[in-house]
Amino acid sequence: MLSQLRDKQHCGADERLTEGDQQGVLRLCLQRAEVPGGQMIPKGVKSLRAAMQQEMNRWIKSLQAEVASVNQAHDIEKENASKVRTELDALRKEKDRGKKSLKADFASASKAYAEELMKDANDMFELAKTQRNKNNEIESLKAELDYTKNGYATERSKVRDMMATERQETKKVVGSLQADLASAMQMRDVEKQNAAKAVADSATVRDTKVAKDQEIEALRAGLAFAKMEHEAETTHGAEKDQDINALRAEVASTKGKYNAAIIKDRDVKANLVATRQEKIEDNKRLQVEVAFARQAHDVEKQNAEHMRTQKEKDDLLKAGIASIHKVKETGNKEIADLRIELSALRQQKDQETESLRAETTATKKLHETEIAKIRVELNAVRQRKDQEAKSLRDKLLFDNYPPLKATPDAELVTIQKQKTDDIEALRAEVTAAKSVREMTDAKIRVALDVIQPQTYKETEALRADSAIAQATHDLQLAAIQKDKDEKLESFKAELVSTNKAMETAQDKVTNLRSALRTLREQKHQETETLRADVTSAIEAYNIERREAARRQAELSNEITVLENARLQGVEDSEHLRRELGSLREKEKTAADKQKTVADNPRT
Repeated sequence: MLSQLRDKQHCGADERLTEGDQQGVLRLCLQRAEVPGGQMIPKGVKSLRAAMQQEMNRWIKSLQAEVASVNQAHDIEKENASKVRTELDALRKEKDRGKKSLKADFASASKAYAEELMKDANDMFELAKTQRNKNNEIESLKAELDYTKNGYATERSKVRDMMATERQETKKVVGSLQADLASAMQMRDVEKQNAAKAVADSATVRDTKVAKDQEIEALRAGLAFAKMEHEAETTHGAEKDQDINALRAEVASTKGKYNAAIIKDRDVKANLVATRQEKIEDNKRLQVEVAFARQAHDVEKQNAEHMRTQKEKDDLLKAGIASIHKVKETGNKEIADLRIELSALRQQKDQETESLRAETTATKKLHETEIAKIRVELNAVRQRKDQEAKSLRDKLLFDNYPPLKATPDAELVTIQKQKTDDIEALRAEVTAAKSVREMTDAKIRVALDVIQPQTYKETEALRADSAIAQATHDLQLAAIQKDKDEKLESFKAELVSTNKAMETAQDKVTNLRSALRTLREQKHQETETLRADVTSAIEAYNIERREAARRQAELSNEITVLENARLQGVEDSEHLRRELGSLREKEKTAADKQKTVADNPRT
């Protein structure tokens, strides 16, 4: 029948129409004309041709609209693909920025580590310089001790020679002494008067000594009060230094302790110089006394020859020898005490050097461990960002999906399921990245919780060492004070040395108070500086956290936009599939009607 219609060109059939279009035209022909017995009726051909032309135009318009909708969906897919490419470019740029920031952080960490190494090297250089200075001072003290020892030996030989000369002169003038007995009696009365005057002078000297002792006790009380102030200031400073960077402040206090040790060595040196001066003055006084004794002996030789016996002469000689031996023993004792003190100072210096060396090594190992942890965490973050960028690039490329077309329902369901699985996997990866970041933050907090108690323990150990050093310093001061007291009790003419000691003690108290004020100001400045550093570090950390949250929010918003675009594309695909299904149903209905007409031509 179709061939007859095409051959006779009934109902406006055209060779340019497709098979489906010709079937539609045939359907209209069958609806609007009767074909009894398989014969074509030519009536109403023009009106039928016009109707067919209108139907064909309407159908062509519907097909054009469908094609336009398909092209629009294709354009939407292209826009989605371009958005995905833009997102991938943004992620790539973010990755590059993250790499640059990591490189900058690593460079800053390396620079800080290099600065710490330079600081440790400078500290070691200063320590070596201090050690060299201390060794030079010890050598100078040894030289002074040797000089003092040689001086004592020279004075002892001079006294021996003088006593031998005096013994010879005594033997020579024994005869001449007997001639002056009467004048010796008168001189004895004079000597009695002089003895009474000497007793009165001795009482005056004793009273002066008691007053000086009282002044010295007052100075000791002032020193004790200054020590109490120093301990209170140290306790107050320790309460302020309870933060992460307390180790630096304690190292500074350790340096102060070394400076105090240097000052103490200088005081010891000054005491040695003063002792040497006192010994020289004692030798001069002894020479004066010997000269006075020689003059008295000459007077007695001239005026009291009969009053002196050989026993008195021997007693006088024994007393002189005993005084010389006493001076010798005192000098040897002082030299031994100075040797012991120098040995103790050397041992203390070696112990403090070893402790500082151990603390520097421990600090350096701690810094190396922290830098290694930071490097491991930076590498982990870099790898995680690379994996996230790769997964986003692999999961969000919609160009890998097939274009929208008329596909079976099973294939559409498979594609939809694949897209849903990819999105769920992407969400799972984002959740895993968040959990990894939270775990990293937790590890950092745990590391801080571990480092802070360790730092507190080290701080307590340094404080204990400082307390031990202070106690040792107090014992040394007590020993020096005791030595001064023994010297005051041993020698009679100590007024000048006592005044010098009082001035030295007052200078020490003034220096100690000024040092305490300086230390208090330095502690305050260091505390304020550390507080400002901690505040700036916290602010920088908060800024970084806010920036990371903002980036995360932007990424979530962009993912939401992509998800909405994908859902819109899915809806458009469903709409096109429904329209194609309706068209197929129409074609199937037309085919069924055509088959029915072909089977029953008389209907």
